[in-house]
Amino acid sequence: MADTTSFVFENHFHPYVGMLVERLNHRSVDGLLDLAVQQVSEPFFDRIYDPNDPSAPGGDPSFTVTASPKNIDVSEAGPYSVYNWELFFHAPVTIAVHLSKNQRFAEAQRWFHHVFDPTATDPGTPVPERFWKFVRFRDPRPGDMPRVDELVAVLSRPPAELTPEERILLAAAALSYEGLRREPFRPHRVARTRVVAYQYYVVMKYLENLIAWGDSLFRLDTAESVNEATQLYVLAGNILGPRPAEVPRHRAAPRMSYRQLKEAGLGAFGNALVKLENQLPFAGTPAPGAAGVGANGTALLGIGRSLYFCVPRNDRLLMLWDTVADRLFKIRNCQDITGVVRQLSLFAPVLDPGLLTRATAAGIDVAGAVAGTRAPVSPVRATLLIQKALEITAEVRAAGAALLSAMDRRDGEELARLRQGHEIGMARLGRDVRFLAWKEAEANTEALLRTRAAAFARYRHFQLLLGRPESEVDKLREVTLTRSPVTEETFPEVFQKLVGQYATAIAQESRPAPQLARDGDPQVQSGAQSQGSLDLIPNEFAELNIHLPAARDKQKDATTVDTIFGVLGMLPNMGVDIEPFGIGGHVEFGGPLLSSVGRTLATAIRGAAEQDVYDGNRAAAIAGYQRRDLDFVHQSNQAALELMQNGRQLIAALVHEQVARRDYDLGRDQIRRAQEVDAFLASKDTNTELYTWLHGEVSRSFAECYRMAVDVARSAEQAVKRELMRPEVDEQTFIGFSHWETGRRGLQAGERLHHDLTRLQLAYLEHDRREFELTTHVSLRMLDPLALLELRSRGACQFTVPEWLFDLEAPGHHLRRIRTVALSLPAVTGPYTSVTATLSLQRSSVRRGPGLIDNRYARMPGEDPRFLDYPGALESVVTSSAVRDAGLFDAAARDDRYLPFEGAGAISTWALNLPSGLRTFDYSSVSDAVLHIGYTARPGVRSDAVVADLRERFATAASRTLARSFSLRHDFPTEWAAFLAGAAGLSVRIGRSWFPYFTQSAEIKLSAIELYGISGDDLVRGPSPVAAAALPALDAELAETGELTLAVPADDTVVRHDRAADPHLIVRYTIR
Repeated sequence: MADTTSFVFENHFHPYVGMLVERLNHRSVDGLLDLAVQQVSEPFFDRIYDPNDPSAPGGDPSFTVTASPKNIDVSEAGPYSVYNWELFFHAPVTIAVHLSKNQRFAEAQRWFHHVFDPTATDPGTPVPERFWKFVRFRDPRPGDMPRVDELVAVLSRPPAELTPEERILLAAAALSYEGLRREPFRPHRVARTRVVAYQYYVVMKYLENLIAWGDSLFRLDTAESVNEATQLYVLAGNILGPRPAEVPRHRAAPRMSYRQLKEAGLGAFGNALVKLENQLPFAGTPAPGAAGVGANGTALLGIGRSLYFCVPRNDRLLMLWDTVADRLFKIRNCQDITGVVRQLSLFAPVLDPGLLTRATAAGIDVAGAVAGTRAPVSPVRATLLIQKALEITAEVRAAGAALLSAMDRRDGEELARLRQGHEIGMARLGRDVRFLAWKEAEANTEALLRTRAAAFARYRHFQLLLGRPESEVDKLREVTLTRSPVTEETFPEVFQKLVGQYATAIAQESRPAPQLARDGDPQVQSGAQSQGSLDLIPNEFAELNIHLPAARDKQKDATTVDTIFGVLGMLPNMGVDIEPFGIGGHVEFGGPLLSSVGRTLATAIRGAAEQDVYDGNRAAAIAGYQRRDLDFVHQSNQAALELMQNGRQLIAALVHEQVARRDYDLGRDQIRRAQEVDAFLASKDTNTELYTWLHGEVSRSFAECYRMAVDVARSAEQAVKRELMRPEVDEQTFIGFSHWETGRRGLQAGERLHHDLTRLQLAYLEHDRREFELTTHVSLRMLDPLALLELRSRGACQFTVPEWLFDLEAPGHHLRRIRTVALSLPAVTGPYTSVTATLSLQRSSVRRGPGLIDNRYARMPGEDPRFLDYPGALESVVTSSAVRDAGLFDAAARDDRYLPFEGAGAISTWALNLPSGLRTFDYSSVSDAVLHIGYTARPGVRSDAVVADLRERFATAASRTLARSFSLRHDFPTEWAAFLAGAAGLSVRIGRSWFPYFTQSAEIKLSAIELYGISGDDLVRGPSPVAAAALPALDAELAETGELTLAVPADDTVVRHDRAADPHLIVRYTIR
């Protein structure tokens, strides 16, 4: 059988590290994460190595080489695949999610686009691959897990019916499930086997970023921000696509126990296939000619099979569809993000260029600064916000201290590890030095042995010279070193052994001390004694003081004789012939003869001197031998002493060896203990890694806490300025932008923020002066009778409380701001019936100061810097009673929150809505709607300018300022009764007393008379009973008689013969 063994070789290197570093350096992160970089591929193996080709001429057909190109490996088993996944997928997605959590949505989207870009428009790549910028998601591979529904379809079929590809898919799913069972808390373990899970994760995080981004813009509630939020919601909706269809639940399947499921055949996934018998409609009715019909014409039930446990709903994914649909519905229905209907202002609030400049100089994101200025008004008062800001700032300061402590402890741990490493290094160096000292001690011991050998050689030499037997002397030759371990307990015993071995006493040689010749006869002593005390022995004394002086004296005598006879030798000879018997001779006597005699005598004397010299030399030789013997004894004794001293030195050297060895062992033990300490420092819980993690966590929480504190502080500043509304406060910036110093980790940010908050608190206490407190009762029937009719008919109306209404009651005031609002709805209701109404503030305005423009008080068309507008729906309340209901259980209670509508401008536009649908009482019975507005104001406006403006406004017909409503049914009951009795019309008389009191002394000019009627839930306008040309006649009549007569003809819509009808006349007029 042919050998089919195959080998797979993997290169453990990254082929494009240099290229990636170059791309990062030259093209930044965008160039590094570019899809073209991920798709680079080079078939280098075929080009360089020319592998075997079985089909080529000369090729070996027995084996085949399949080479993979050199590319960015993102496979499941590649050696560098994990690193490439981290670089090109995990890192960008993690950064994007972090930025999204920190409200930096645009930057987060830019990072998401490195992995998933739904805005890509590459026409050469099909959908959805073109949207993926990560190469693994763009290029599906065999074995990739499909969608859940496709996987369920495979699992629902018996294994025998699966194709080979589906069997591979089933095996991969089983492997994924096994990983989930073994490591249930490691989601990446399972996700690596299902790449589609990562794709779902990225898409959902991208959608959450879009929705959060849109919500942040939607909350700004300006026309521009809402339009921008709409684009983001639409993009999210396009990515989501159509919402999955809701599948109706069929009849509940019969419940089965785990034993029944096991008998049915539990699969590898803990699921079982069950029959769908009686689960499908008409399953028991055979179709004509159907393939599944038996011979008896009955349907074969149960041929369908399905998994017992179904795939659960993904509520998190479905919630994205709900959120996008909710936001788009609110935008399209003119609602804010909370669902309150409002009307957006045409222009957004004006930005402060100085604020933007300061924010830019401090390194603050301009968009964040703008968002801070446009943040919604806090629902609580400034005092509580300041208090909470100070509390959070205290937490910031504590977090800063904790961060500093973590940094200090981290540095301390690093220093401890560094110091411990240095100690280990120094201990190792010390160990080497101690080892050398130990070996030096052993060498010193060996040197002492050699010193002892030299001393013993001298001792032996002198002992032999002194005549000792050689065998006896050589007993001291052999010395054996014994290096026994010494401890504190064994030291006395070992020391005694060493003393007995090396420090044995050696007998000393003794000689009788020589007798010194100190008592000699000074008369016979030579001059040698004049040299001082020589401590001579007798022979030396005899040599120096006896023999040598005698020889010297004799030499002197001989010399004297030679001298004398030498002189005599110069005498001439005298001859004498003596021949007594004829026998004789000639005798001569003279100097030569005497000289010969003297020489002979001198010779004899010199001989005696030489004898003395000999005796002296002999005495000196004897003395030298005596001295030598004494020296031999001395040298022998010295050598013996050296041997004994050497023994003691050997003992000390051996002890020093033990000390050096113990010192070396101590050094090794110090290294071991230092390594144990280092291991403890590295493995203890409070180690560098912990403090590094703690530093990161504290830094993150510190930054988040600081951002929270800054947000609350700026909300407090905004609330302070909104409550005080004083130019001297508005001109100041209390909460600055330069608290955080990145280079210093923001350590003093809490202290600086606390200082700014203290300044803000003191400024609030200083400028919180009491203002005028007034109450105005606004009757909708007197202010805007048409709105009252809309409320009675349709259950909803909108009206404006103008500034002139407040000027009419208290002229000369400005900065009118609402403190409280209550609603009264006089109506006819049944017992225990609540009069429920929703009152919403649409927009409001405040006159900032008392100044005039061109000596005019009225608001100028367009932008008027004297007014501050609050567009949008600020707040709503729901009342449940009809008498001065503020929408609160206890309107007098002191609340840290603002009361409903508190702080809004008294110049306001309101929406009043009664419950739609089923009405609990007759809305047409509402006779009026009264707003009880309590507000504060400041003086300073010129009263004459205000009165002049009022006169001008009341005299202008185009302003439609003054109007009076009359109910034909209730205000003219007699005429109405006659009309119902069959009269063709009504003739009503209206006197001046029907008009407001401030018009009594003025000339009233009618500008229009309108007729309205209520028909069901609709308001119907009828023809005016008086033509415009007839109005001057009515003015004249009113001026002359104080009354005017109106003829109201009957019709079929408004003024009709119906007791339930309630026609209304609205008389619009001016005064002069």
